[in-house]
Amino acid sequence: MMHNESLYHYYYNHGYLGICNGDYERGLRYLLKAYELTSEHVNLLPEDDERLYYHLGLCYTYMEIPYKAIAFVQRAQQVCPGDRIPNLSLNLNRLLALNYVNSNQLLDAKKPLEQCLIDGESIKDDIFISNTMFCFGCMYKKTENWKIAIEYFNSALNCSSKNTFSYFSALYNKIYCIIQIRTFSRARDLLIEAKAMCKTDLLWKTYFEALQRYLVISERMSLSNEEDSDYIEKSALPHFYRNYDYFLAIDYCRLLERHYENLRSTKKSLLMSKEILKIYERCLINHGGDIKK
Repeated sequence: MMHNESLYHYYYNHGYLGICNGDYERGLRYLLKAYELTSEHVNLLPEDDERLYYHLGLCYTYMEIPYKAIAFVQRAQQVCPGDRIPNLSLNLNRLLALNYVNSNQLLDAKKPLEQCLIDGESIKDDIFISNTMFCFGCMYKKTENWKIAIEYFNSALNCSSKNTFSYFSALYNKIYCIIQIRTFSRARDLLIEAKAMCKTDLLWKTYFEALQRYLVISERMSLSNEEDSDYIEKSALPHFYRNYDYFLAIDYCRLLERHYENLRSTKKSLLMSKEILKIYERCLINHGGDIKK
């Protein structure tokens, strides 16, 4: 039988490999096995605990289960003094803030975000600053303060290199906010630019195409538009789920719920309501943050 220490490394390394390959469910599965070992055998590799907790928090963050993510990130902060692994400490604050935003704990998100901004400016790291500005934008987007959210997404764009994941994320959210303030012509112009930039990127090509359909339905909420609603239901939503973008999917389900209500299509509206509830149950309900001490 494999020695506990070797088994720990086996599970941890397989979990880390899963994260590197974007297979967060596989990564989480192995990391939880490593975590169970450390729980069963006290003092097993305590110097590695903070990285194990960090990567568990990272998996739950990517899979959009924020309460679990918060619990592991907080545990990593408890066992990792900021001066011992400074870069890890920076990322923990950002992860904590992002998950507070996703779980609508917006007052709790503000302090770690402000600390991230101070830290990012002190080390002059544009990528970190961009990610922090993005998180601020998401926070104000949650409060439906669209104009301030747009300002933060603009700041994130200014710190990001074009055609990167960070750039497209900020651009997507900026256009989404512009649609919410009903500046449709501006949103259309930006969507043309965005789709031209990501025409070879299947992930973002689908996201911006979905946002294009979101724009059309938002403009014509009371008019039947089967082509765009079908695209969202049959192409966009499954794509979001495959990429763990469950909270993004809620935005589209809510749009269709309102759209079908306006069309007096009660059955379809109810289906969207059930879909929203199912997402909340997966991400927020019965996913408490308790972890073994």
